[in-house]
Amino acid sequence: MHTGPHPLTWHIGLAGAEAARAGDAALAAGMLAGIRAYQDAPRPPPLPEAPAIWGWGPARLLHYAARKPVAALFCLPSLINRWTVLDLCEGRSLARWLAQRDVSTYILDWGDLTALPATRAMDLSALVERIVAPAIAAAASHARPRALIATGHCMGGTMLMAAASRPATARHLKGLAFISSPWDFHAGTESLRARAAHFAPPALAATARLGCVPALGLQAFFACVDPAMTARKFAKFSQMDPGSEAARIFVAVEDWLNDARALPGPVAREVMARWYGDNAPAGEPARWRKPALIIASSADRLVTYDSAAALARALPRARVVDPACGHISMIAGGKAVDNVWAPLADWIKSSVD
Repeated sequence: MHTGPHPLTWHIGLAGAEAARAGDAALAAGMLAGIRAYQDAPRPPPLPEAPAIWGWGPARLLHYAARKPVAALFCLPSLINRWTVLDLCEGRSLARWLAQRDVSTYILDWGDLTALPATRAMDLSALVERIVAPAIAAAASHARPRALIATGHCMGGTMLMAAASRPATARHLKGLAFISSPWDFHAGTESLRARAAHFAPPALAATARLGCVPALGLQAFFACVDPAMTARKFAKFSQMDPGSEAARIFVAVEDWLNDARALPGPVAREVMARWYGDNAPAGEPARWRKPALIIASSADRLVTYDSAAALARALPRARVVDPACGHISMIAGGKAVDNVWAPLADWIKSSVD
C-alpha cells in the first residue's frame, strides 16, 4: 500500500482545518476516503524507459525517438519534481505524444543531485555550466541535422533562459518554449515572494544542518499553497470509478508529486535570496532574439500568469499562450493535449520551417 500524500499528517491537518473552517464535515470525510482510495489504488507497470544518450554525474539525457523527425525538442524539468511528469503514464506522456508527431524529444533527468558531493555543492550557475549546457550540446549533436528547440517546465524554464543567454549554448537552439516558468517573482497580488517568505527560515535552517532541503520539506511547502484544493481533489477522487482513465491519471499524478527530490543547499539559498528576494531573473537582460513561446496560465495558483508572462517583455519575438489550466494540469490534465501539447507542437514545427 502507498502511504502518500507526503507528508501525510501535514496534508490531512491543513486540509482538514480548511474543511472545518468551512463547516463542511462531508468534505473532510470525502477527503479521508479519497486518500485511502488513492493509497489502495492499483498501479500499472511503469512505461518502458527511453535510452540515455548522454550523462554526467547523476544526470542523464533520455531520447524519445521519432520515426521521421522534422524537429527535435530538449526538455528541462524542474529541480524539485522528477522528469517523469513528461512521460507520466499511458495516455499522458508529452514525450511520446511529440515523438509520434515527428518531434524527437530529449529529456534531462537530473537524478539525485544531493547523492554526490560534487553536485550537492553546486549552485544554479554551476548546474547550468556543468549539466544543462553540455546536455543541450549533446541533444543538438544527436539530433543533427534537425533543428533543436528547448523548453523548460517551471523553474526549469528559468534556468533554461540562463543557459540560452550563453552564446555557446544559444547557437545550438532555434527557439525556446517556457511552460509555467516563473520570471518576475514579485509580480501579482499573491506574489511568489510572499509565499516563500514563510518557507525561507526553515528551508535555510535545513541547508545549514543537512546541506540540502529534504523532499518532505519541499512537499510541506507546496501543501500550504492551497490546502482546500487538497481536500477537494481527494474528495472528488473518492467518487471516481476506480477503473476510469481519470482515476488512473489522478493516481499517476499523485505518485509523481510524492516522488520529489531534495534540493542542494547552494541551490536553495540562491533561489531564496536571488530569485524570491532580489527578483534577479526579472532584472537581468535576456539575451535571446530568436522565437520564443511562453505558456502562462491565468488558472495557475503556483506560478501566476503575471510572473510567467513577464518574460515576454524581455523577448522581442515572444508569443504568449494562456491555456487556462492549473500548474500541473498544463502537463498532465484533461485539457493538456488540446491547450498545451498541440499548440507547443505546432509552434515547434512552425519555428523550424
